[in-house]
Amino acid sequence: MAYIKKKSERKYKITVCNGYKVNGQKRMKAQTITVPSSVPKRGIQQYVMAEAERIEKKFKYGVEESDQTHFEQYAENWLKRQEPFFTATTYAGYKRNLDIVYPLIGGIPLAKLRPMTLEEMCEELRKRPGHGGNCIKETTVQKYLETVSSVLEDAKKNDIIPFNPAHRVRKKHFEKEVQHIPQKYEMGKLMRAIQNEPILYRAYYTLAITTGLRRGELCALQWRDITGACELTVRRSRSCASGQIVE
Repeated sequence: MAYIKKKSERKYKITVCNGYKVNGQKRMKAQTITVPSSVPKRGIQQYVMAEAERIEKKFKYGVEESDQTHFEQYAENWLKRQEPFFTATTYAGYKRNLDIVYPLIGGIPLAKLRPMTLEEMCEELRKRPGHGGNCIKETTVQKYLETVSSVLEDAKKNDIIPFNPAHRVRKKHFEKEVQHIPQKYEMGKLMRAIQNEPILYRAYYTLAITTGLRRGELCALQWRDITGACELTVRRSRSCASGQIVE
């Protein structure tokens, strides 16, 4: 909430509170504004209230409500605010997706983003090369759109835009790929193929087949995780985020 103190007819001090510090003190920020002479007397109060709302949003969310607030500017600030709540891999995934959509919509003001604009973005993304030289899968396009939607939903929550245009985008229907589950004879064939391989690979694939653990869980196993005969305790997972190994 903003506190407004009148200093003169056209000069006002606006103080904004944004929660508390660890020592219990309020986090305060004050700014003095001067109402332009072009604003008539009857419009001074309305002007001051609008400025108070703008300053409050800028202090709390790092961006002010403005027709000049571009998507990339808001998204970068949103990503910074979410970092403490994301795992390293989740954060890296959002950042990677945003870096890909910035050239398409990054310079467009939030207030001017429309469902049609995002549909055009999706069409451009569908032309991107994927694995093997083919176009990327529709599931990947939808992940990019979901990332954009997360940013726009935050802007909507903070009353910067009236609605989330990503929710109104027409999505293409696509068939989900059927997951291939190895049959017993295939597992036996794999085990015979690796029986002369180094112990590292034999241990890895034997554990994968007999436990069903994910790759990251297998890579993070340590000797102390063997808690009994034929018994493992999964305590962590290992993955790669922005070129760094994260456990």
